[in-house]
Amino acid sequence: DRSAFWGTCYNSKIESCCGWKPYNFREEQCCSRHSARINYLEQPCKCQYGGNTDNANKEEIRDCQTYGPTVPAGNNLRDNGAIVTTRACCVSTKYSGPAELFSSTNLLRQFGVCYDKNDKNVKCCTDGNIFDPGAEQCCPINGVQSLNQPCPCNTKTDCPSHNSLCCLQRFARSWTEAEGPAFTLRYASNANMRVQCDKYANYPEGTGAAEVQRCYGSCYSAEFQICCNGVTCSREYDKCCNSTCCNRFTSTCMEGSRPGSWGAGGRYNPNDYLVSFEVCSEKECFTTKRTFWVFVMPVFWLFASLTALSFVIVVARRATDHVFEMTEQALVFFSVLLVFIAMPHYFSPSYKYGIVAVLVGLVCILAAVLRSTRLSLGAVIAVLIFLNYWVDPFQGNIYLSMATKIPNPAPRPNVAAVPGTLPAAPVISGLLEYLLTLDRLPRECTSFYDFFEHDKYVHDFERRYNPTKMTYAYCSKAWLTALVIFTLLGILFGLMMLLLSIFSFAKKLIPKAPKDDLVFEVRPEYE
Repeated sequence: DRSAFWGTCYNSKIESCCGWKPYNFREEQCCSRHSARINYLEQPCKCQYGGNTDNANKEEIRDCQTYGPTVPAGNNLRDNGAIVTTRACCVSTKYSGPAELFSSTNLLRQFGVCYDKNDKNVKCCTDGNIFDPGAEQCCPINGVQSLNQPCPCNTKTDCPSHNSLCCLQRFARSWTEAEGPAFTLRYASNANMRVQCDKYANYPEGTGAAEVQRCYGSCYSAEFQICCNGVTCSREYDKCCNSTCCNRFTSTCMEGSRPGSWGAGGRYNPNDYLVSFEVCSEKECFTTKRTFWVFVMPVFWLFASLTALSFVIVVARRATDHVFEMTEQALVFFSVLLVFIAMPHYFSPSYKYGIVAVLVGLVCILAAVLRSTRLSLGAVIAVLIFLNYWVDPFQGNIYLSMATKIPNPAPRPNVAAVPGTLPAAPVISGLLEYLLTLDRLPRECTSFYDFFEHDKYVHDFERRYNPTKMTYAYCSKAWLTALVIFTLLGILFGLMMLLLSIFSFAKKLIPKAPKDDLVFEVRPEYE
């Protein structure tokens, strides 16, 4: 009589029924009412898969059945209710194809874990493990692994999805797809020749670490990645440079020479001498900030100076109609020379000195043309400020010194700090000392622009280039030497302008007799 059977009493407030066993639903879960299998909440539910027969499929579904009434329904004493078909048993299907792998039909019954097929956060991998597709992926070669690491591969078919490709190294050592030594695997009585990177590489578990796989490439998504000679790069932010992911915004791919290797006897080997390679360089890349300091700012000040000079000459010339004296002509001549001599400083870290010199030159031109006493006095003061700023003759004076701190001071090992105090930042006095400091310490110039320094990984300084000349353009020794010459000429012109402006101002202070006071009387020689 099936209407009567034995059971177990349980407290419905803290327990529930799983088949014929009670369980604490706060800490445990019912994995299978059919088998009365109970697991802790943090553990996956185990299940048994029976192959392809109808009876096996029913047992699989009942094994992962956890829903439905807890009261027996009719003759369904063990299932306890309706069957929920959304739950399935995740078992390994990687090696279930060839029947010769198993000696009997009973071996086809495998054990796995239950999962909900409608749950998008849980997927079943071919190695029999469930995984979270938001953090993990199922690789055909080595099973479940993190999304942060690409799947190993030798061919496109070794990648998990249709839009994934296999990234292989093409040069210097070229590996074609599926290239590599083959080896023999024997499954029962059947021997198959397979390459070392395929799904049987981790037989029989089907799972292994990506670092130990004997594959030559890695999978990548063609939608947002590119293959760079065996290395996967971001399509949006990187560009391929040989085998390096070169950032599009902070680096550039340029032609360079590979440095030689230090050999025995203190000599460099001749390998790859004068051979060009594509090298990714961050030091020699024009970024937006570097473009502003190198091109935009110097051109702006150059254009502004030329425009102001043209405006001053045109306006001042139309404002007066008198004939210029020799002193005024000389003052205008040296002022114009000073303006043009100061413009090259715009293309160096000493651009502020050039701005001051141009302003002083424009003031002196106006003072010489307009013949204003106040403007002449202002020209004398302006020239004195210019000479004090460029020469700094009062070095050490607390009020008159024009010494400024170096923006990025280099360490000076010979200067000892006073005990108990912080080391003072190095200072410079005058334009000449500043230029000589830039020539002696090139890092002061290159750090100002964050540019103009050769990348040692791009140029072969050991065998081809001079290792003492690491700077170029605005920070080169030749350009800094030219600026020193321009500075000496500017100081010379400034001294001439000081004498001429003082003389012009003194002449304006001496009153002249008016023309109406002159009386001419004609008398005969003999009266």
